[in-house]
Amino acid sequence: MTVELEKRAAHKRTALLLALCLAVFAALWVVYAAAFFWNSIDDAYITLRYAENWAAGHGPVYNVGEPVEGYTNFGWLTPLTLLVWLGIPAPLAAKALAGLCGAATLLVGYLLGRRLGGRERSGLLVAALLAVDGSLIYWSTAGLEGPALALCLSGAFYLYLGEAGADGQARRRELLFAGLLFGYAFLLRPDAALFGAAALAGLWRRGPDRKRWPLFALALVLLPMLQTAFRLIYYGEWLPNTFHAKAALNGRLLWRGVVFLGRFLLSHLPVILAALFYPWREKGRRVLPLVGGVVLYWLYLALIGGDWMAHRLFVPTLPLLAVLAAGGLERTAAFEGRRRWRPALVVGAALVAQATLTTLRGELVENVFQWRHNEVYHHNIGRWLAEVARPGDTLAVTPAGTVPYLTGLYTIDMLGLTDPLIAREGRSIAGYGVPGHERFDNDYVLARRPTWIMLNLLPPQLEAGKRNQLENEADLLRRPGFWREYTLINPPVQGNCLFHRRDDHAGLAALPPRSWRSGWNYVWPRVAGPVELPPPPPPPR
Repeated sequence: MTVELEKRAAHKRTALLLALCLAVFAALWVVYAAAFFWNSIDDAYITLRYAENWAAGHGPVYNVGEPVEGYTNFGWLTPLTLLVWLGIPAPLAAKALAGLCGAATLLVGYLLGRRLGGRERSGLLVAALLAVDGSLIYWSTAGLEGPALALCLSGAFYLYLGEAGADGQARRRELLFAGLLFGYAFLLRPDAALFGAAALAGLWRRGPDRKRWPLFALALVLLPMLQTAFRLIYYGEWLPNTFHAKAALNGRLLWRGVVFLGRFLLSHLPVILAALFYPWREKGRRVLPLVGGVVLYWLYLALIGGDWMAHRLFVPTLPLLAVLAAGGLERTAAFEGRRRWRPALVVGAALVAQATLTTLRGELVENVFQWRHNEVYHHNIGRWLAEVARPGDTLAVTPAGTVPYLTGLYTIDMLGLTDPLIAREGRSIAGYGVPGHERFDNDYVLARRPTWIMLNLLPPQLEAGKRNQLENEADLLRRPGFWREYTLINPPVQGNCLFHRRDDHAGLAALPPRSWRSGWNYVWPRVAGPVELPPPPPPPR
């Protein structure tokens, strides 16, 4: 009876501590979401535009009538489409679903830690480390697929490692569902295949499970094969358009990727150091597939040159890293020793350091404070443009998410993510530009004569002659032909630089008074040579 009461008390303590971790995560989620002004990152709105078009019956397309696969997160797009079809606003659906996936990652991380560590506290340490991880928290507010992928991989490895003493039928069932989860991870991001490959190789090395290797492999490739069949039928391509827009390999990309990886390691130094103290001699063989997947994935991120959004691509590895760190903390803290203060000191110091570095050295500085005003500007311009644009207007943009989503206009993505010609034939400056912004074709964009062009600069920056960091925009601004054909618009909201075709007199006349006149004869100071501007249109009525 006493043993039973002790077990109930232990379960109650575990439930309370786990609930505390979830409460801390939820509170910090609100703080991060509010700091980002409750917006999502621009790239999330690319997926939302696909989701709304699909829910409306137009298919998974960016521009209606043009089947181009300009996304790499089919597994994220499909549940969002379902939620939008059910009537939930797309931005709310993305933010809420990402937040729920982040919270669920804590729970599955707890289960994975408990399975590997063999104790309740092992799982609780994992949950606590994730609850204060600024990267997991911030990207759970951003509306992208990272937290869903972290949840999927955590669950896949939990099933893959297996329950001790499970019979043959139970083990087959675990491997079947683990394979399906690894396959769904591929649908969330194709590079998640590296984790599945590491798990497949690890299964071949494990004697008792080697005979179940075909079952796991079949489950692993089932969903990717179905998606590939869908891609071939609907888009007529073997690979997504984003592959052609971003694929490149050279030494400059590798060096940039190494720096990208180094910034992440510095921001997560406490868990990296704790993971080094993991009991590798006793348990290293068991976690080898997990570690192999993480290392392969990190090397891949370094090889492709990283990403413009710091730490985003590392989110899927955070639960796996937390599991190793929890094992290292248990070993370092010496929970079974006489010095009862030592575990509290070691774990407390690790949690404080983790929260501080991933917040101050990580997300608040690298992402929140750097990009939050950009999203405000995008929303300002998007709402204003949605009011004044005519139904037949077309738009060319560098940030292809928020403004196209809010306006619904036919959009040319000047970086080629949703444009097959730019993706395949555009000029590549891989390694010299901003990650993910290194392929463009401004001759092609100008030849299509979009009604509107939006750049990532602000009007005061442009008028001051600031050098644009995005090479596609800098190249556009250096062209006298661009200034002959387009005039700077001055909308009554604070936002990005917006240009309108000069020869579209009817469109200019339909704009609110004084929204374009002050920019009619403006030419960027860095343009070489005189620019002969066409005569202005008649004044608006």
